[in-house]
Amino acid sequence: MLHPRIIHAVTVVVEQINPATQVLDDVFRQPVGTPAKVSRTLRGQVKTARSQSLAPTGGGNNPSANGDGHVVFETDALTAAGVTLHQGDVIVSVAGATVRHRITRVEPHGTAGGRHWLMYAFFTRED
Repeated sequence: MLHPRIIHAVTVVVEQINPATQVLDDVFRQPVGTPAKVSRTLRGQVKTARSQSLAPTGGGNNPSANGDGHVVFETDALTAAGVTLHQGDVIVSVAGATVRHRITRVEPHGTAGGRHWLMYAFFTRED
């Protein structure tokens, strides 16, 4: 069966907070101090382009309309690496160049054969 794949992959380093090592306040159960971070090196296809500021859809404004781009990852590669992307993760390197892009939304795409083959991570630039 044919399924969607990425063709222009580059190395993407994503920095994630490691919740297993996060210290919590005993009373309020809130994180305390600087969180421990883990860098994950992945392969993804990057599209950087400022979207238009208003992109209405049937359900209202598109929440990633003000984004600066997205990275496409293959779902199988994420699973093999043991990585689950989250809103708030930070992309710190793209193709060896240092960047700071905060992931604002993660969406499954590339549906074929009853499953999603691609994962889109939309981001905004912080650099």
